[in-house]
This record gives sequence, C-alpha cells and structure tokens, in this order.
Amino acid sequence: MNRLAMQIPKLASFLSGSAVLGLVSAMAWAPLYDQAVFAQATLTLNDSNIVVRSPFRTGMNIGCSNYYENCQIFSNLVGYSNPGMEPGTVRQLQDLNIAGTSISFTDYNQYSILPAGFWTGGKFQIVESISGGAENGCAGTITWSSGPNRAYVAKFSWDGKSVVTFTGPNGFVAGTSIVKIAELQNGSFLNEKRGKVTSASATSFSVTLSDPPKDAARTSGSFGLVQTDTKFVAPTYTIDPVTNQGRSGCAGHFAAGDIVILSKTHSPTPESWWEAGYGGVFNPALAGGAQMLSDTSDLCLTCGSQALDLHFPAKGGTVQFWEYYDANPNEDIFVLMNGTYQVSFWAKAGSGNPELRTHAYRGGRGGFDCGTHVTHLTSSWAQYSYNCIAAESMTGPGPASSSAGIQFNGLAPAGAADIYIDNVSFKKISSVDATNDTVFRDEIVHAFRDLYPAPCAAPATIRYWVDQNSETIDNWTRPNYARNPTGTGFAISPGGQNNYQLSLEDFLVLVENIQKTTGCPVHPYISVPVTLLNSDAANLVEFLAAPAEAKSSVYGQRRVAFGHSTPWTKVFNNIYLSFCNECWNGSFVYQVIQGDHSGKSLVYYDYSLRSQHVFAAMRKDAYFQPNLKLGLDLLTAANFSGDNAIAQSHPDYVEIEDYSYGSVSSYATPQAIWPPLYFEVPMQMKSNDDPHNFYKSWSDYSKQETCGPSGKAHCMVNIYEQGEGTISGSIANVQHDLDEVNAGAGYGIAAALQFLIHQQLAPNAFGPQNYFALTEYRNGASGSASAKLWGSLVDAGGASAATNAARYGGSYTPRPQFLAMQLANKSVIGPMFSCPISSNPTYSFPGSSTNGPSGKLPSMKDVPYLYAFCFENGSNRSLLFFNTDTVNSHAITLAGSNLPTYKVTQRQYAVAANPNAMNEAHTGEYTGKTAGAVNVTTSTVSTSSRWTLPPYSITAIDYSIGSKSTAHTPAFSPAVSSGSQ
Repeated sequence: MNRLAMQIPKLASFLSGSAVLGLVSAMAWAPLYDQAVFAQATLTLNDSNIVVRSPFRTGMNIGCSNYYENCQIFSNLVGYSNPGMEPGTVRQLQDLNIAGTSISFTDYNQYSILPAGFWTGGKFQIVESISGGAENGCAGTITWSSGPNRAYVAKFSWDGKSVVTFTGPNGFVAGTSIVKIAELQNGSFLNEKRGKVTSASATSFSVTLSDPPKDAARTSGSFGLVQTDTKFVAPTYTIDPVTNQGRSGCAGHFAAGDIVILSKTHSPTPESWWEAGYGGVFNPALAGGAQMLSDTSDLCLTCGSQALDLHFPAKGGTVQFWEYYDANPNEDIFVLMNGTYQVSFWAKAGSGNPELRTHAYRGGRGGFDCGTHVTHLTSSWAQYSYNCIAAESMTGPGPASSSAGIQFNGLAPAGAADIYIDNVSFKKISSVDATNDTVFRDEIVHAFRDLYPAPCAAPATIRYWVDQNSETIDNWTRPNYARNPTGTGFAISPGGQNNYQLSLEDFLVLVENIQKTTGCPVHPYISVPVTLLNSDAANLVEFLAAPAEAKSSVYGQRRVAFGHSTPWTKVFNNIYLSFCNECWNGSFVYQVIQGDHSGKSLVYYDYSLRSQHVFAAMRKDAYFQPNLKLGLDLLTAANFSGDNAIAQSHPDYVEIEDYSYGSVSSYATPQAIWPPLYFEVPMQMKSNDDPHNFYKSWSDYSKQETCGPSGKAHCMVNIYEQGEGTISGSIANVQHDLDEVNAGAGYGIAAALQFLIHQQLAPNAFGPQNYFALTEYRNGASGSASAKLWGSLVDAGGASAATNAARYGGSYTPRPQFLAMQLANKSVIGPMFSCPISSNPTYSFPGSSTNGPSGKLPSMKDVPYLYAFCFENGSNRSLLFFNTDTVNSHAITLAGSNLPTYKVTQRQYAVAANPNAMNEAHTGEYTGKTAGAVNVTTSTVSTSSRWTLPPYSITAIDYSIGSKSTAHTPAFSPAVSSGSQ
C-alpha cells in the first residue's frame, strides 16, 4: 500500500553526538511488562568477515515546503508562494486513451477543472508514441480547448431573487447547461446551489437557481468554481495545423498511447488572479478603483520577467495584501521569532507619487511587531530594506495568535499612480549559523547534520521530492528571482494549484553543505520531473556534469553562473536520478504514465518505454558520467511485468517504497499496538506471504541482470520512501490512539530497524533507503481522525523547540522515530561485519486479522526477539542491539574477536516506561508548551561481556579496539569546490 495511492495529499540547535541526553520520562501508569531477564543469548563478533562492505545510513526525504506547520524550511520566511512575482507555468503530461485526428485530441481526464480556452496559445509535444505512429515528435501550438465541465469565475452578482451572473471564461450553453456552484469565496450562501444557465457568452454567464437563497442582492470580485451538474465530458483540444511536421497538423493522428506534454506560461499574470489572491499573494483588498496588474516592461535587473503593479487610476485608491507564514498557531508556533530580521523588497514609483507601507508582525498576545514602515518611492528601481528585532518566547504567542507575515499597503494620496514591487524577502540575519550557506533555515540544516553524524564512512542520501513534476530544466535552473511557479492546474498558490519550487541548485548546495560540515558522504537523490523532454534530460546531465571550460554547454554555464564551477558529479560520489515520482500513481493527475498500450497486458509498458528514451538521452550526452545513477520507480504492491519494464528501460536501479502497518483496528493497549509492527518489519524480508508484497518485489528485482546501459548489469533495489503508514482501520476514527501509533515512542524501534534489516538479510541487494520525511506535521486519514504523518520533526525553531531546548539542543524537537534513526545512523560508521546471535530467544507470531497492510499479517514460527548489527571503521567499532520483546529484558553475552575493553560509550533508546509516549501534544491541543517525553541516553560505562537489553529498546555500544590505525578515512573523495551559492 502506498500513501499517495490512497490519495491522501502531501502537505514542514545542534545536537552534539556525544552529548549526554535526558532520560525517557516515565508516565504515571503501570508498566505492562515483567523485568525478569530470560536466558542469555550470545553475540559472536567476527570483524574479519564483512557482511556488507558499503552499507547505507538511512536517507531522508525533505518532505514538504510551504508556509505552514513544519513545512517552513526556507530562510526567506515569505518565500513559498511567489516572492519574485513571476507568472505561473502550467505543465501537464497526458497519456492519451482514445484516438484523435491530426489536428485534435481528447483530454484523458474527463474531470478536467480548466475552463474553456484555458490552453489557447499553449504548446504541445508528443514525446512518445507507444504504437509507433508517425505523429511521434509532433510539436506545435494549441488554438482552442473546450471546457464545458467547469468554469473558474472572478466575479459574481446576485440579484437577491433567483439569478446569479458570473464573470469568467466558460463553455456553458444557454438553456441547456445545468450547473452547481461548487465553491465561491465571499459568497458561501450560494455554494451547492443548482440551476440552469439562462444566458452565456465566452466570458460570462447567468444562472437561474432552482432553490434560491433568501439573501439580499450583492456583488463581489470573488474567486469561485461553477461546474456542470450532469455527466462530465472530457475536454478536446484543437491545434494549429502548422506544426513541426508540416502544414496539415501532425504526420499521423493522435492515438491512444501517445504521451503528450502540454505547457503554457500565463504571462502576464491576469488581473483577476492577483485580485483574487491567486497570483502568489494573500488576501488582497482594493478600494477607490485600484487594480493589481502585471508589469512586464519596466523591470529591474533582478526582477525576472514580471513585477506586481499596484495601479491607482485616481487619488485615494488603496491596495492591501499579505505575505503570510506560520498559519497554524492553534497547533504550534512553528517559527518562533527571536533575533534580528530583515524585510527587503525591490520597488519603484511607476507613475505619480505613491506611498508604500509595510508592516511585519504577528497579531495576538506575545507576537512580534516590526512597526509600520513608510517608503516614499522614486521613479527608479531600488532595493528597500529595514531591520527589526523580535523577541518572542515559548510562553508568548500561541493558539490565540494570528498568522505571521508582512502586510503591504499601497496608497495614492496625491493622484493617479503606480507602484511596482518585486523580490520580497523576510530573513533572519542574526544570530545565524555562519556555516549555513544554503537557502534553508538553520534549524533544518542542523537536523540534517545531526542525522548524519561523524565518524562515518557509510553514505546517506537526501531525497528531493516536493512535487516538482511540472518543472522544465530551464525553469528549474534559473536564478530564484526569475523562476516561475509551476503545477498542473489553475492559478498560483496560496489558493491555486501551482507552487514556487525549490531550485535544483539550491537543493544540491544543501546536500553539499551537509557533506562538507559533517565530513560524511551524502548523495543527492532526485526525482526527475515527469514532464521533461528528451532535450531537457540531456540538459540536466550538462548542468550536473559539464566542466566549467565547456563554454558551449548552456546548462553547464548556468551552474558556473551560480558560482559553482566544479561539476556536481565531482562533488558527490553518486547522484541518483529517478524518472518521476510514482508515475504509475493515478492520484497524480496529469503527472502519470499509467497506460498500457502494448496489447500484452504489461502494467508498466508505457512508463518503461518513456523511461528507456529518457535514460538514453541522458547517457548519450557528451558529459554523462557513470556516477549519475538512473532509476525506475515501480509500485511495490504490483511487481507483475516489472521484470519486463526493467529489461526495456535499462535503469541502473529499481526503486520501490516500504510502508508498514497500513491498517490498525486493535489498539486498546501497547501490547496490541506494537508487537505486530515489530513482526512486520523483518517479516517483509523473509516471507512470500507478506501482504504488502514488499518481499516479492525486492527479491524479484534484485535477481534481475538487465540493468545498466548494456542491459546486462545487476539491478540494485533502492527504497525511495519508507516508514509507517497507518491511516486506516478503526483506529482512523480515534484521534488519541492514531496519534500514538504514528508518533509514539514504540514506533522509533521499527523505524530504525527497517533500513538495517534490509541490508543485513539481503547483502548487496539494497542501495539507498530514504525515510519519508523530515518535514510534515500531520496529514489526512481514511476515517474522521488526522494522522501525525509523515514528518519526523515536531517543529524546527518553533515554540516546541524552545520549550524543549534543554532536552534536544534548542534547534528542533524530534519525533521519536528521528531519535531512533539518528542513534542507528551514528552506529553505521563503516562496513557491517558478521556478529550472529546464538540462542536468540524466539516466539511464534499467531498472525493478525486486525493490524498490518490491509489489516492482516501472516503467522510465523521462530521469530527472533533480538537483532544485532555491527560496524567498523579503522579501530572504531559500534555494536547495535534491538530488543523487540515488549515484555521482557534479555541478556546478551559478547564473544569472538576484538571485544570491547575498559570503558565504552553506551547510547540507548529505551521506552518501555510508556511506548505510547510522544514528544508533542495530541491533535487538537496546542503543542508548543509540551515537554518531550522521549529521548536517548548517552553515558560512559564500564565494559562487560554481558549486557542486559531492556524491552522496547535499542542499545548502541561504541568503542575502540586500540590495535589498529584510528585514522578516519571517508569512503568518498569529493573535489574541492571552487565556490557555491
């Protein structure tokens, strides 16, 4: 089961590795376990027998990037919607399912939300013809797109009786179309009302309601959605007959299985988008005839292609809008403002003598307030900035606070005028971490550093997937001030469907920073946008690999212009490039290649053929390097025809997900909750009866020898996302219990065990594995509750972090799973060597019909309670023990070679006092003042040949044998960078 296949949308100081951390807090309820120690097991160390020469630490997905919750990852606190005021680009992929003509085709999605004419002027290109038709490669311009199903409207007028008149492009037919008002801002009294369209033009229409409300007449410039109330009909597209294949349309008819990329930049941003809050600003309010327009001709050097124009046709006009962040104060203050901050923006008086006022503050008790600043603009572009000091405390702002942000007020006190605005920024400038040269907040960077602590020779990965599927390589590698928000739908965030994405350069700088500051190898793991053309794929290679002296490489020179002359392929040992995120997942509308037009019932045929050509375009580029690893993303639940897909596309690796514990219906006690999860994680490596199908998938794909450019190489299996995915079962209706399954202390044991057991039980089968994710506070579930998924932090630099400063270092509050994975990663210092457990206590799992993937787990005999993983790096050793027995402690005796002597460092995650304890409040309660209950203890202890492992625990023992060189040699040799952004 995959979390996105269930159509649940994705919604964001330094912890010293040797610090003595606080104890797990005991809760005031009786333990459910017996402290009796069972007969001891024996661990035999054999460090001359290497099990995995190059193990991976657990990697981490970034997660989410947005203006709310712990998704707020950027140092520019208002940098999430459209700080550069650029036009939005809509970019879609369509895998056609019916035939068309040489000049027309039909949308594969009959529920399209785009209004009639939306695609007029847009571009199309057939990037793949599964049937091999002559139309393959056809490119041109769209002249019209129908859209009778829905209309986005910018204004409505209600006569107070029975008729609503809407302004907005539409394809409704007067006297025929029956419609429903689905969503109308500032007009909620009309929502869900139905009626007949009684008059219609291309830009407006009127509806006579069948059940009119009893409300007074009113008019509003409000954004909304009106849709047909009858059967949906898929939109059709007509193209200009002049294409790159001739003057009579494409050389062949559009056919089922044609993969078409559509793209349109809505430049300039329409006035209606700005004024409805869909141009990238929040809550506009206009008076005195003022307008919000787009300036595209009178621009500053760093203004990109567009600036926002506040137009005042007469004296007295006003425009107000916001740039918000931290929009969920009832849950937590996720960005606690402490230090010196700088507000900056570029602006000019386009005409007249206007006045611009800015006010950065958080409303409510205890919030910061930078005061109102008046800017008297000149007729020349200039950057305006001012500093303010904020001193919020964890006891100040809270549930009664409002969102934080900058309020902009434009005025025309003396007559007609225009104000041009661009490049809005609000950043902390002191105190800040001088070693953080990224666009990310210090707290986010610190969390990544802490997850990959030294000493180490084992690599980790950071995965870039924040919904960048509509990017082009051109837009992805522009300077930040010139990048367009992108997406598959209508308008720009915050209310629209298109978003301002993290640039490729900024992501790579983050990974480089973590690698450089920790001294540990870190590899970028990138989900390549599904809408890339073959030429885009080659240009991506050049951005990553072309040398600085390759002056003819346009994209290599783009990287050089960012200040990074050294190719990224010389900075990192490997760069992983997977072609798209879950292309098979139908919930990603307009980003999916889920068709099968082979005629042979091959699930992945269309996707694998497209992947074959994308990979070929990358490998054919003159600057391609072998450390660019190309990946095919397959559905774990369906490995049927996966072998065919691998053989056809020739990837370097296959990636699958590994989510556990999808459905839980037995949860009355910790004993009901945690043992099935601890059984499921190793069971997925052993049993053909795994209901998640993970076993069948990895064991099948790892046997394939059809990878690599030759099609004869061994296939590695990567995990692009892993973790717990409990969002269904009867627990999905019980908020308190669902919280504890998702974010309770017991989960940490499974999260840390998962990436280790894969590698130990299948040596050299697995490549990088990435937990999902660093950020995200909560998400939806299948029932009435919400899930504390998928992020591993409570907050980063928020009120919770301040409350828990003494426990976790003051930079962020980790969830239990983060602590456990951090502890495990610190043990993965180098090669994994043999340390089998004899006399391991075992139990028989009876099976479950309530908990597990789809609510079931098979039975199994002789399931071990204890797991051990042993690592070496020169003279350093680290032994890692898991006790998954939830009732009893177990003793383990060390035997074999190079045993610890004298004193050793013990790190322990032991949560039996309350395995349901969390580091945050339950959903519905403010968490900013909640003390974290779960932590790791670190201590120096005398060595012993016998160790007692508590129930619900992970124990690490770090020591040096003293007989070998203690020099730490990383397993990577990055080139010295000539500079980075």
